[in-house]
Amino acid sequence: MSNGIKIDVAADFTLDTPHYWDNFWEGNEGLGIGNGDPDSLSKTLQLYHQTIWSRKLPCGDTMELQCGTGSNYLTWMDFRFGSDSIIVSFRYEKYRHMLDAVKKVVPDYRAFVEDYLHRAYTIGGMMIFPKHAGRRHKPEAP
Repeated sequence: MSNGIKIDVAADFTLDTPHYWDNFWEGNEGLGIGNGDPDSLSKTLQLYHQTIWSRKLPCGDTMELQCGTGSNYLTWMDFRFGSDSIIVSFRYEKYRHMLDAVKKVVPDYRAFVEDYLHRAYTIGGMMIFPKHAGRRHKPEAP
């Protein structure tokens, strides 16, 4: 079910997420945090998910995902799908001791983290998942 979209496996979804890098290091007690979530705000990521996951199913139905917004990020029939990163960044206060140890051995810690996130927010580090499965219905035949 290709819609003619070519998937760029190196595309960084933080770059088309509005304001993601604005004041990144001022947030999260200096551990860094993006302003906005690529999982819900990157139109490129949404289009890639729609392209990759729209397909003919083993039961014979065709799942043609539709793009939306908010809780209707991707939809098909009564199903809603969300997106999330599968890569852990460890940028939480409870890991500060671990991050402080990394800072001691990495010459430019901030550049290291930023490079890590640019690589993590590519299609290989993303997934979709069902958010709600309502009662399934089959469309009426014409």
